[in-house]
Amino acid sequence: MTRKKTKRSSGFGVLFWMAFILFVVALYLHNRSDIQQVLENTGLVETLSERLRPNNGDEAASEARPEQPRDPENGQQPERPEPSPETPQIELIPDDRVGRDSLTAPEAQEGEDLALDSPDTRGEDNHSEPDSRTETTPSPTPNTRSRDFPLYFIRVTDTGTIYPDRVVREVSFVDTPLTAMLQVLISGPNSQEIERGLHHLIPKDTRLLSASVRGGVAYLNFNEAFQFNPLGIEGYLAQLKQIVYSTTEFPTVDAVQILIEGQEREFLGGDGVYIGRPLRRDSFG
Repeated sequence: MTRKKTKRSSGFGVLFWMAFILFVVALYLHNRSDIQQVLENTGLVETLSERLRPNNGDEAASEARPEQPRDPENGQQPERPEPSPETPQIELIPDDRVGRDSLTAPEAQEGEDLALDSPDTRGEDNHSEPDSRTETTPSPTPNTRSRDFPLYFIRVTDTGTIYPDRVVREVSFVDTPLTAMLQVLISGPNSQEIERGLHHLIPKDTRLLSASVRGGVAYLNFNEAFQFNPLGIEGYLAQLKQIVYSTTEFPTVDAVQILIEGQEREFLGGDGVYIGRPLRRDSFG
């Protein structure tokens, strides 16, 4: 008898709790919106989600993010104010920096021997060239000109006689026609001139270091290679004739003073061709 009463009370208890759970679920569904609003206002959902969130890298991020203060009246977080557009920063330039770049612009450089070869223009180009130092803006491209210049190479006859032979070559230059002419002369005859039997007896590695004209004398400065000619005295005389004859074609040049590395030498080469004074065409007899 006691067992039957226990079973009945147990079954009645189960039915009671099931009915109670159904009543709670029905009550929740009926008042779901109100309950959700209350949970959001109290912050219970956010608190539970943070408590149940796994411990990973997000925990460090949440610790670094400062907690926003809550409104004591309704428990909600105040809305964050929209960030105002950042005011652009203006760099103030001191007065002494204004225009400095334009004041430090490099000046136009003059040619190496711009005024040294100017006498050759007498009788041909009489107009004066503008001074580059007075120009406010340098020319972007050099004013290249061309002219025909007499050059002297060496011809050897069947009897072995050596003498300078005159040819005319077009030479391009900017401001120094004498220097341009001498550099073409040192480079030697072209293929057509070689076919005509012309030779070049200026030493192979000769370089013109500088050229100037003062008082009718052209001062031509060569490197050491100019004083070594494998043909001896005949070779020295021939190379000097090439230089002196070609240079004295300029109307303002009467004689040529040979310099070696900027110094006057008494003799050219060990065989003793005298170059201690300015040489003229008649210096070779």
